[in-house]
Amino acid sequence: MTTKILNRLSVYRNNKQWINDKFRNENTRIIPIFDSMIFCEKEKISYLTYSNIANVSPQINTRIFLGIFDD
Repeated sequence: MTTKILNRLSVYRNNKQWINDKFRNENTRIIPIFDSMIFCEKEKISYLTYSNIANVSPQINTRIFLGIFDD
C-alpha cells in the first residue's frame, strides 16, 4: 500500500514532542523518523504553513517542506 506523505517538517530535536502534541488528531499521524525530522501524514491534502506554527509559538524556528512523497 502506498503511503502519501503530505508534509515534511524539519524541526529542532527538542521541538519534536511539541509538534506531535499540536498536530495529532483523528486525521493526522505524526511519525518520528530521525531526531530532527518528523513526517506529517494525512489522507486528504491539507498543508500546514509556517504561520500555523508561528502564530502559536513564534520562537520555534521551523522550516516546512510541502509535497507529496510515495514510499
